[in-house]
Amino acid sequence: MPQFRPAVLAIAGAALACAANVNIPVNFSGLSAFDDKTVLSGIFYIPPDQGSAVGPGYYVQMVNQAYAVYDTTGHLTVGPQSLNTFFSNAGVSTFGNTYSDPRIVYDPSSGRWIAAAITTGSNSNSVVLAVSQTSNPTGTWKATSFVGNTTANNFADYPTIAVDSGAFYIATNNFANGATFDGVSLTTIPKTDLLNAGGPVVSNRSHFENIVGGSSSGTQPFTFAPVSDFGSRSQGVILATDGFTPAAVIHSYLVSNGSTNSATLSSDSAIAVPSYWNNQAAHQPDATRNLDAVDFRVGQNNVYQVGDYIWIAQSILTSAATGGSAFDAIRWYEIQQSTNTLLQSGTISLAHHDFIDPAIAANANGDVVIGFTGSGDSTTTDYPGLWYVTGTTSGGITTFGTATMLKNGSGNYYISGGGENRWGDYSAVSVDPNHSYAFWIAGEVAINGSGAGYPNVWGTQIAELDIVPEPSAGLLVALGLAGQLMVSRRRARKGA
Repeated sequence: MPQFRPAVLAIAGAALACAANVNIPVNFSGLSAFDDKTVLSGIFYIPPDQGSAVGPGYYVQMVNQAYAVYDTTGHLTVGPQSLNTFFSNAGVSTFGNTYSDPRIVYDPSSGRWIAAAITTGSNSNSVVLAVSQTSNPTGTWKATSFVGNTTANNFADYPTIAVDSGAFYIATNNFANGATFDGVSLTTIPKTDLLNAGGPVVSNRSHFENIVGGSSSGTQPFTFAPVSDFGSRSQGVILATDGFTPAAVIHSYLVSNGSTNSATLSSDSAIAVPSYWNNQAAHQPDATRNLDAVDFRVGQNNVYQVGDYIWIAQSILTSAATGGSAFDAIRWYEIQQSTNTLLQSGTISLAHHDFIDPAIAANANGDVVIGFTGSGDSTTTDYPGLWYVTGTTSGGITTFGTATMLKNGSGNYYISGGGENRWGDYSAVSVDPNHSYAFWIAGEVAINGSGAGYPNVWGTQIAELDIVPEPSAGLLVALGLAGQLMVSRRRARKGA
């Protein structure tokens, strides 16, 4: 894996692996339930389903029903405004406040932001797409929409998006009459159609609908995760975890001719991985175990491709054991795209803590950042908040440090929706297109709910994590020798 061998200065044969320091120059509060209340006349949605991304000079964040743009110093430049206002300003004004599950990605090759959301006004719901007309997200956007699933009364849920050099991808889980799982779907749209000067066009899209069953009996892809690639790969890549527990595969598909109106989707070519079990509701310090952990699916923010390598993260249980003494962990994988093989995997965990809702990103140096929700049990005072862990890669081996809290929650969280203590459903990590060492992370945090009728409500936290490699031991020795030589020379000159 030469791409992920950090460049270190080898002197006298002593080139050792680099460790990494993390600087956090920007760390601020993002959108919260109170912003929802402001833009929606006194109500807020759960969960926030926050989706966000960094681009040149800006950070854009979307949650269920609210939208904001910050500059990369953390100052608010647009919003908060409702998603309805955002999409209406972009040219789609027929859905009112029925938007959900917002997603956004910045595409460096075109210099555009692409946002997506589903509507919830009926079981035959729509997907709405908006594209910025420049790299500045505070400027003009243009939008369009299409029905998410051609099967009548088939609700398209939990959209996941990705972009590459030829196409834009959006996938959904589908539910007949909004209730019974009916497989996964994928829509591909030629990227040139999204960049159309008059606004995005979706008439040339290809649609693969209600896919049920994996490559082997007793498997089922659940939540297609299209993989963004900011390079020049020739085919689209779609990954998915399995719908059954325990599971031991990652489902893998290829999209050919995505830049045309006749894209094709390959059959499943599943990748064998270490076994994983569905996660469970997370602990809280009040001794409850009720924080909704979603499940072990992956989505847009859980996969990231750089070069030939794809990084994936999910929240799992590491065995069949459940209950108060079992804790959710983060499982990560690195997959080589060209060979469709697992290169390495590992688990991030901490005693007395649950880790859920992960997001992952990597750069070409092999630096990896995973952001996630962390919540502790009654032996801790670690309330639902934003955590991260960083990894460095040398010789094809990635080593992660200790999971670190970025922002602790203000207290225990309990707001029931759909029979669950709703949280998430996801975090976000993206790499600054102008600075490959700068990772931007966003996730959910429990904040004081005064004025909202609850002790604590959901908020979000946004931060920049700069990965700064430390010199290798060999380099330090060399620098020490060089320093001694310089001192000797100075002394020699001084005494001359």
